Amino acid sequence: MPGYKKQMQELTEFYNTLFKSKKPSLVFDIGSNVGDHSYIFSSLCERLVCVEPDEQNNLILHSRFGDNKQVTIIKKAVTDKVGTAILHMEAEGSVFNTLSDKWVNTLSAANKTRFEETHKFNLDREVQTTTLDKLIEQFGIPDYIKIDVEGFEKEVVSGLPVKIPMLSFECNLPEFATESSWIINHLVQLNNNASFNYLRDEGFELKKNICATEMSAIVNSGQYRFLDIYCFN
Repeated sequence: MPGYKKQMQELTEFYNTLFKSKKPSLVFDIGSNVGDHSYIFSSLCERLVCVEPDEQNNLILHSRFGDNKQVTIIKKAVTDKVGTAILHMEAEGSVFNTLSDKWVNTLSAANKTRFEETHKFNLDREVQTTTLDKLIEQFGIPDYIKIDVEGFEKEVVSGLPVKIPMLSFECNLPEFATESSWIINHLVQLNNNASFNYLRDEGFELKKNICATEMSAIVNSGQYRFLDIYCFN
């Protein structure tokens, strides 16, 4: 598929540039889905931890990385506590499957359609959960954490106890402006010198990083519907 190939090329170029000065030794891919980002990470880092609760996506991850000893696949969701949670499912393997009730309501409400059509979530499945704290305890402090969990980013970051050299999270606006601002503030509490930038297409929007206050102002400006926010420590 030409579109998919082009997207993967752009992602590869972006991450090669991002890690140009120093290749990461450990990466956490939280919400790995079918492992497209993980595929790129596996060629750049020494160890990769993929965390994904969806059954079908786990089968795909194992087919792609099952023989790769540098990749660990964990069939769990990441949240703010160890235990279980309900995964709301549009369909097996859907990129919209989520633990967030708010995201379900956003996508399924006819008068608040974010995309071209509403999405129906007809299946709930109980999944095991872990936290970033527990993952760090098991694998060590990663050089980079990528978080893409469909509206559940705040709960994921709530379980982060220490600063990470680099972290990115998905930000859907305006629905999750409050949660995104909370994440930014939490990251600054872990490190007062944290700086931020954001991704919209294939590269960073800003030529230099900005402070938390400036990043929160952009989140709440109403200018964008979607951002990938990066935090640097």
